[in-house]
Amino acid sequence: MENRKCQVNLAGIGMGSKGTLTEEVRKIIAESDVLIGATRMLEGFREKKKCCYAEYLPEKIRAILDEQEEKTRCTVLFSGDTGFYSGAKKLADILKKDGYEVQIFPGISSVIYLAAKLINDVILMPGDVFSYNDIVGERYAARGFQVAHVYMNNEVVDGIGGGICQVSSTLYCATLYANMEIVTRTNHQLPVSYVPLGQDATVDYGNIDFKFKNNTGYPLKVAADGSGGTVTVSLLGYRDDTVKVEVTPVRISTIPSPVTEKQDPSLPQGERKIEKKGADGCVVETYKTATVNGVKGEKKLTSKSTYAATKTIVRVGTKPVESAPAAALPEGENAPDAESEIKPSPSPSAAPQNTTSKPDEQ
Repeated sequence: MENRKCQVNLAGIGMGSKGTLTEEVRKIIAESDVLIGATRMLEGFREKKKCCYAEYLPEKIRAILDEQEEKTRCTVLFSGDTGFYSGAKKLADILKKDGYEVQIFPGISSVIYLAAKLINDVILMPGDVFSYNDIVGERYAARGFQVAHVYMNNEVVDGIGGGICQVSSTLYCATLYANMEIVTRTNHQLPVSYVPLGQDATVDYGNIDFKFKNNTGYPLKVAADGSGGTVTVSLLGYRDDTVKVEVTPVRISTIPSPVTEKQDPSLPQGERKIEKKGADGCVVETYKTATVNGVKGEKKLTSKSTYAATKTIVRVGTKPVESAPAAALPEGENAPDAESEIKPSPSPSAAPQNTTSKPDEQ
């Protein structure tokens, strides 16, 4: 069948939140003429784009595509959970058979979904050590890991597998409350917002791993789910209801954002403008307290996390400020000669004195 003129993209977006878009998906959306998707997915775009609200049914989407003019760029938005491991790939196959040229652009939420799926149902016997990197494996595009934001050298950059640390951090939180033995854990270079400070766990395949040990004496199962725009991790096994664990982060210091000044010849001398606003870093100590049979135990330090500050860049003007030109004299008048005599103005006559006082008006 001859290909239709309408260009079709299937793009992943994290439950309608524009903050979870990868740079690639953000670019695809910016270049699209028409966006198609559920109401919640399109809320942030309807003022700037033509939006078509549709159920995720192939016949509904095909009907919208058939109405578009030639060379129209159409993008169907999917959440990561329903998008790239069920709906989007099935829709792509159907549309291709119907003559459409289709490209798929998974988003960060699909990476989260994939990572959660890979650690789900892992069983640890007593004494076994869980390695996040060993279980999830190497991250590359052919396995479904896409480019998204990662931290590198205290900066936010794009990298393969961005978003995967949301799963490792959620797992770390679960191990804290389950009172597992932490073998190795590293905090992010910069603060994160999806878990409390001091309770995150960054990973980097081949370099940084998160590991914990099953110290319960019984088999333990990891249950993880990355659908619905959230990450949920549970540790299933023997539960001692007499033990309750409390995790407390304590911010012990703040690291001010360093300021870097850049000379800018386009700004007037002395003027300052913030080019990039940085953020303060901090040092956080995380404590764990176990209460056994109602008796609260000693508060123990589990980790000390240092989050770097990001620099603030300020542009400082160096352009000379021009002096105002001298006022021109009326035609026919010359400036007074330096040696000419300047006659003093007559003294003003004294004003009459009023003997009646008047209060100031407030």
